[in-house]
Order: sequence, then C-alpha cells, then structure tokens
Amino acid sequence: MADSLFNFASEVKENVQELLNETGTPIQAFTKYVLDEIAERTNIGDPSLCYATVRSSNGSILGEINAYAISYNGETVSLFYTIYKGQPGLPQVKADEYKQAITRLQGFYSNAVKGIYKNLEPSAEHYALCKTINEKQEDICNIRLFVISDGLINCGLKEPKNRIQNKHLEFPTWDLNKLYMNSNTASDHESIDIDLIKDPEFQFNLPYIEMQNSGDKYQCMLVMVPGQFLYNLYENYNTNLLQNNVRFFLGFKGKKSINAAILATLRQRPQRFLAYNNGITATAQGVVQENGRITMIQDFQILNGGQTTASIFYSKKLERKDRPETFVDLTKVFVQMKLLILKENVREILSDITQYSNSQNKVKTADYTTNNQFNLAMQELSRTTYTPDINNDGNLTQWFYERVRGQFEESIKNCDSATKNQFLKVHPRKQIFKKELLAKVWQGWNQYPYYVCLGDQGNYNKFITAIIEEKRIPDLIYYQDTIALIILYNYMQKESIVFKEFHQIKAQMIGYTLASLNYITSSNLSLLKIWERQDLSSGLKSFIDALANSLYTRMTSDCPVNVTFRDFSKSKNTWDLVSRYKYYLDYKQISGDMKDKDEDDRRNASLDQSVNEEDYQALIGYGSKFWSGLTSESITFLGDLEKREALDILETMSKDRILSHNQIISAKVIIAKYEESGLTIDEIKEKSSLINDKTQNKSFTIYQRIARLTDSDWKAISILANRVFDEKQAKVVTKIANMRDRKKAKPNELSLVNDALDNINRRFNKEF
Repeated sequence: MADSLFNFASEVKENVQELLNETGTPIQAFTKYVLDEIAERTNIGDPSLCYATVRSSNGSILGEINAYAISYNGETVSLFYTIYKGQPGLPQVKADEYKQAITRLQGFYSNAVKGIYKNLEPSAEHYALCKTINEKQEDICNIRLFVISDGLINCGLKEPKNRIQNKHLEFPTWDLNKLYMNSNTASDHESIDIDLIKDPEFQFNLPYIEMQNSGDKYQCMLVMVPGQFLYNLYENYNTNLLQNNVRFFLGFKGKKSINAAILATLRQRPQRFLAYNNGITATAQGVVQENGRITMIQDFQILNGGQTTASIFYSKKLERKDRPETFVDLTKVFVQMKLLILKENVREILSDITQYSNSQNKVKTADYTTNNQFNLAMQELSRTTYTPDINNDGNLTQWFYERVRGQFEESIKNCDSATKNQFLKVHPRKQIFKKELLAKVWQGWNQYPYYVCLGDQGNYNKFITAIIEEKRIPDLIYYQDTIALIILYNYMQKESIVFKEFHQIKAQMIGYTLASLNYITSSNLSLLKIWERQDLSSGLKSFIDALANSLYTRMTSDCPVNVTFRDFSKSKNTWDLVSRYKYYLDYKQISGDMKDKDEDDRRNASLDQSVNEEDYQALIGYGSKFWSGLTSESITFLGDLEKREALDILETMSKDRILSHNQIISAKVIIAKYEESGLTIDEIKEKSSLINDKTQNKSFTIYQRIARLTDSDWKAISILANRVFDEKQAKVVTKIANMRDRKKAKPNELSLVNDALDNINRRFNKEF
C-alpha cells in the first residue's frame, strides 16, 4: 500500500506539471487535477477554477477559495480550499492548516451572503459566484466545504465549528490517500453508506421482505421506509443521493403536476401517502442484516423516485409557522422501497431498470446516458481498432475509451504480471480518452464552442442528447475521426506554446479554435490523414497557432468590459460573431492536410471491407434462432432498442443480405451483454418461435471477394463478362461493377457475379 501510494504521489506531480502552463500556478494546477478526478464522483455540478480572497479594511484575509461549483438544481454550493505541499514523499497536513482552510471557506461564503459582489468589478472571477450566493441564498440548502491536498489529512481532526446557520453543512476532505483509493475503483460516484445503528439520524427500524433471485445477478428486498428517513437522507446527501436518478427535483409548479399532488397528500392526508404513491427503487452494493434487522446499507443510490424523495424534503422546508395548512407530519408518512442489491457491479442493467420503472413523470430518452448504444459501440470500437503502423515495426497500439471512470485501472488489475506490460504497451496511458473529452472535441468541431464552454458535464449533456435524438451509432470512420480530433485537441492542450499563454481561458480558446478551423476550411481538413499519421503536420501546427493568436486578439477585443471572457464565450451570439471574422493566414501551409479528391466516398466504400471475415461469420454463426430468441419479452438484459436491432439483424440474415457496419457494431454490443447474462445459447434459442436455424450467409463471403477488386479490375471484368455470359447476365455484372455500395446488391446478383469471376479465372487465367 505504501509503495503504491508513493507511486501515485509521483503520478500526481506529473499531472500537476502538465497542467501548470494552463493554470499558471502549481496550487491551481493541483486544484484542476482534483476537480477533474472528483467532479463526476461527487456530483457537484460543473466546477470552476477561481482563486479569490475576501479581505478586511486592514488587509487581513477573511475568506479564500481556489474553486467552486453549483449543483445543477441550484440547491448545493461547493467551495474548495487547496492545501498544496508540493513536497516529495507523503507530507502531513497540520491541524492548524486544516482549521485555517475551514475558517476561510466559511468566511468566504458568509461574506458572499452579505453582498460583497456589490464592491467587485463585474469582470472579477468570483463576481458571478458571490452574486448568485447573495441572491439565491434562500434556495441554497446545502454548503459543501471541500479541503483538498496533495498531503495526508488526519481523519481524526476535530469536527469544525459551524459558522453558517440554517444550512446543511458538510466538510468533505480529499487528500492524497482518498484520491488514490478512488482512482483504483471502477465506481463513478462516492459511496453512500447508511449505518442504522451508530448514526443518530438513521436509527430507524425498516421492516422488509427479502426475495432471492437465483437466475440473475441481484437480490431484491421490499422495504417499508419512514418519511423522516427519506427526509434525513436528502438533507444529508442531496443530489449525490440521486447519482443514478434520471433528473433532479422538478418543483411543485403546476396545479395538476405529479409533485403538486404529492405535496397536497403530504399536507392533507399523510397517512394515505403509502396508498397513493408508487414508491421508490434503489440500489445497493450490500446490506448487513443482524437479528432480523437491517443495520447497514452500503453504496445506497436512488434509481427511481427522486421526485418522491425531494418532495418529502421540500414539503417540510415550505412549512410556515403562521400557516398550519402547510405543516407536514412525517411520522405518518411511509414509502415502499424496492431495494436491489447488486451481486456484481452490473451497470448495464441500471438504465433499463430506470426506464421500465419510471412512470410518475415523463422522462426523455436523452436522460439515459450512462449505458446507451453510442457509448457501448465506441467502447467496442476502441477495443478492436488498432492504430496504423506508422513506424513499420509491427508495434500496433489502441486508444482506450474509458466509458466508465476507472475502467483502465480495472483492466490493469485484471492482468497478471506476464500480461500487464504487454497491455500497457498496446494501451499507452497517453491514449486514454473519456466520454467528456469525446463530447468536447466533437462539439467544438461541429461549431458548438459555446456548449464546450459550459464545462465538461454541461457540454456532455448537450452532446449526448443530440446523439440519442439522432439515433447515431458510431462506425469505424466516426471512431477514426474522433481520434484525429483528440490529436488536434492534445496539440492545443499540451504542446502548443501559443495556447500555454492563454492560461485560465485555454479551454475556451481550444473550443473556439476547433470550431473556427473546421469553419474556415469548409470541413475539408482531412481527419483521415491525421489518423493515418497519428500526428499533425508541422504546417498544420503553425496554422493552428496563427489562427488561435488572431482569434484571441479579436475575441478579447470584442468581449464587453463588464463581462468575463468565460461568460462571453458561453453565448451563441459570440460564435455568430466569431464565425464572421476574416483572417489573414497562410493557407498554403495546410494544402497537404486537406482532403484528397473523393476521399469521403472512398472511405465510405471501403468501410465494410474493414470487417474481419472471421468475426463476421462468428456473429452469423450464432444462428437465426438465437437472434430471434433475443427479441423475446423474457429477455431482460437487453433494452427495447437493442431488441429492435437484434430483429433487424435477424431480418437481414433471413434475406441472405449483408450486415451493415452499424449492424455489426450493434451485434457485438448485444453479444457482449449476452455473454454477461449467464444464459447459454440453447436457452436463448428456446425462446425463439422459429423452427429452422439458418447459420449461413454466403453473400458476405462473396462480397468480401469482390470488395478487394480495384477499379481497373472491374473494367476488365465488365468486358470479359460478355464472353462468358449472355447479354442479360452480362448487364447484371456491369451493373454491380458500377455500384458505389455493392453490399446493396441482391443475393442472386452477387451469386451471379461470383460465378462470372470463376468462369473468367478459368477461361482467361485470371485471379479475380
């Protein structure tokens, strides 16, 4: 453990050094590193780096922060104070350092409540934060004061004194040890462990019925939960309790809304709440039972029922002493809870449970983002696609798409000593990319830089919503282009001297530079060439630097004096303005980086040639009864969309047609889920209504043969076909020769071409 922690400390220092040029100081570089690591896990919203102090008239520091975040529902404000040691080894954080950190965090919040923003320039980094705290103080329920450090904080330090009244206050700490522990887990959120014996706020007896399901990877308990229990849960954990819930509190607006009806029941007939309410669904990694009583719930998360939980909490908050009709007696309120104890970290079932169990308020499809087809397909592509052999040494690598935080480290832990080095050789750490980065580069490239400037989570939500609405499934071309865009991004983020000078607005400048680069080249910059080189040409690097310099000069000049550059960059109007800029750049520098003639058409035509015939035949080899069985209602490990895709694959097979590239990617994702289901192939086939089991697909084998033919080959074949066939048959061969996408040919046409090639080879000694 100690050696591992020492090694981790060295990794942290390397990350800080890498971020130094972006942030300007080591302390802010470390702050950014920590925020990137914990933002999703702690569900704080989109964090912002912001070093700010509040001073008294004599210059002494009353308050100080290094960063902040406001939750998406506006109920929780998180302030960060960084104790940065920058020392070798494992330095300790002293008690007085920790005490000072808490004092300054509370001091900053208290002064913000008093309205210090009125004494600040609107362009000040902390102006918007202080103004929000002052104006929204009644809406803010929770204050989280984070102390973060590259040293070790003694967990036995004295509980800080609460100087902020009438708010739920937390003092989370993230020191080197906690960062290390969380970097070695595949979980994407902080674990909420409820102790029903020792914690005075949760000393409830929860009656339950336990049901064991031996056919799947979960256990189910039906639990009767007191309203006060849920109130205490929400007060303590707020939105972090709803990490897997599809949305946060929707409020009580609208007389006919579900939440308004919940409020009316709580106030007027609390004893009937159990009868009227559908209850909640929650998950846990474990439950401890002693003497017939639940004593501990480990890693508790509400999956469905966030509106019920939040409504119970806010119904009490809305009580007014002068209005008895607003009182809520929670002692009479009970809620039924379906608690699912996952025997393994079965993340893939969570979105389906959410979708099938949610009926209280309409949920958009875009709300289910964790395990959607897009992300699963991107993961499959990253595990099966190798980079070009640019050094001609046979050492091929892969980029690693980390769909879930911690997947890379989990993969390393699953390697033995003999395979670990090989894994790292094929998957170098510099080639890891996450879904937030994927969203960032595509939103920039597609000319949505103002979304990029919303922060990682805000931008990702915009991106994935559009992806799901478009029903996009990535193919090999999309994947290669993604890597090319990341290579572009990495140059700006890590290498370019010009971008290093942008410091704290570097992220905004990268987003706008990506958008402008695609715009001014009319989408003709070749991402394929970047993929093939796995690098940028020197001319393209120089061009990007010149573009960014010009862009920076114009944008900072156009930014209003009373608006921060960050806020300026978040507006669509800003991109409308920027897209009209004229540049005096040397376009000859990138002439060799532009797309070749018909490049897009050639890539699309060659897409299906990239499919491995052995992999293809393996998918077909499962048989039509297997694919039919997957569409059965009794199959619970696939969602409705995946079942429709399985049906589409079945229909294509039954017609002896060729699966498209998207169908192949979908099929691989479906097979991966099947392999984790624990069912056998025969058990799946038993669910099919088909009598015969078709396992052949001759069309694909024929297509693979003709896909290798060149344009000159087809010219010769068109001529020679007239000598081996009659006129009608020869016309079919010519028709196929002239098709852009030959996989669309009918099976009988492909078969005829195959016969023609055999005859031509025999008669004219060819090798088509």
